[in-house]
Amino acid sequence: MSIWADSGREEPVTRNMAVLTGTDFFTFEVLTWRGLATYYVLFFVQLETRRITLAGSTRHPTADWMVQMSRNATDEETGHLRDQRYLLHDRDTKCCTAFRNVLRSAGVRLVVLPPQSPNLNAFAERWVRSAKQECLSKLILFSEGSRWRALTEYIAHFHSEVLRSRRMINLTIRARLTGERPWMDSSGIS
Repeated sequence: MSIWADSGREEPVTRNMAVLTGTDFFTFEVLTWRGLATYYVLFFVQLETRRITLAGSTRHPTADWMVQMSRNATDEETGHLRDQRYLLHDRDTKCCTAFRNVLRSAGVRLVVLPPQSPNLNAFAERWVRSAKQECLSKLILFSEGSRWRALTEYIAHFHSEVLRSRRMINLTIRARLTGERPWMDSSGIS
């Protein structure tokens, strides 16, 4: 059964936002004694909350590494996909058959996106762009540890910004419905 099984496309997707997660890779370079080394980072983004989870990073994403990442993601206690039913991913060859089989065996339905369609996984693509522009492009990283710290601190910042913007949206909606403006003081000046 597809998430688009109903007659219209928009409504079934919005109805399933709480159980939809996107995944993707991005690369970054780390300066080592031997020169620049490229690392691949696998991450998940829960579409309803925009919560980002770093799955892991490696210089060589092999099938064994991908299988381990899928096991970690579907772990019943700590896995990011434990409450998720659908996983959106592109046709990257790193998402190998063994990776997909582990996810399917855990009850996650895979939604493979059409070729050359980054807009269908827009939240993941936008987060990569933000992380690179606002964080990684501003730093010279000398080890994988420094990269991991930079990304985890950026994710904490990103989550606080998402929560702040959602609070303002909710306050604005409430103000339009009730006429009150809770962000203003008694003089009417914010």
